[in-house]
Amino acid sequence: MSIGNAKPKEKFVPSYQISGKPFVTSSAEDEVSSTAVEVRFPTVTRWVQIRNTGSDKLIFGFSEHGIDATETANYMELANATTSPAFELRCKSVFLKKNGTSDTNFTIIAGLTDIADLSSPLSGSGGIG
Repeated sequence: MSIGNAKPKEKFVPSYQISGKPFVTSSAEDEVSSTAVEVRFPTVTRWVQIRNTGSDKLIFGFSEHGIDATETANYMELANATTSPAFELRCKSVFLKKNGTSDTNFTIIAGLTDIADLSSPLSGSGGIG
């Protein structure tokens, strides 16, 4: 009996120990406004870094509700022309929107694993706002 080719899952440690496959994307000019924009990754990330390339503040988080929350800040904010540290996070998408009066834009660079999808749910009880 043959097991076949096993596919790595979210908790497969070797996928996070090797260098990630490069992923880079940027917004078109003035693409990010007061409405959330979702950037989806083709596979689970090993790390993510975000640069605010616009003229206004940019906020990012890991759920649309998290960056739209008014009572609590479930997001991080980047001033114009600043770059976040490289966050070692496994995720499938990032949500972004402006946090000011002018539209803004971004560049995202990430290291991707060979893991197709996350097996753990992303919910408020799981730490996602």
